Amino acid sequence: MANGNLPRRIIKETQRLLSEPAPGISASPSEDNMRYFNVMILGPTQSPYEELAYTMEVNEKCDVYSFGVLALEVIMGKHPGDLISSLLSSSSSSSTSIAQGIFLKDVLDQRLLPPRNQVAEQIVVVAKLAFACLHTTSLFRPTMQQVATILSKQRPTLQNRFYTITLGQLFDINCSSS
Repeated sequence: MANGNLPRRIIKETQRLLSEPAPGISASPSEDNMRYFNVMILGPTQSPYEELAYTMEVNEKCDVYSFGVLALEVIMGKHPGDLISSLLSSSSSSSTSIAQGIFLKDVLDQRLLPPRNQVAEQIVVVAKLAFACLHTTSLFRPTMQQVATILSKQRPTLQNRFYTITLGQLFDINCSSS
């Protein structure tokens, strides 16, 4: 399974996955391209998901999705699954209109005081990055290197007042600051 194009950690995880398969899940590298896995998940008997099969690509943007989920969980104070589902389950035009109606301040952890000044600016950057990392098409997600670069940059002050920023304004794939 030596493939010079894949990072060592992916090769090691592939070897582990093949040697220690999870119950009900089988995954094997595609013979045509080692970056793709054929995955079979055994769902409940007599359900539409009894034998769910799909192909998954392993690339440098796989880990970034998890970063997006974790970043939202930190600023929201809870798992963002419901928010992500509601935004991503709709068509792109309706999810954008849904997101335009949700203020960032309303999804933040309500147990904490509202952020001000530089903290508010940093939260906007993190939220914008998180949504970019959750893009439904992995090709449009930033890499972790791009995320690290964006997080380390100095930024100008917010153009909009923090309490008026909607989630829709954060759906900027280029991750420029607002």
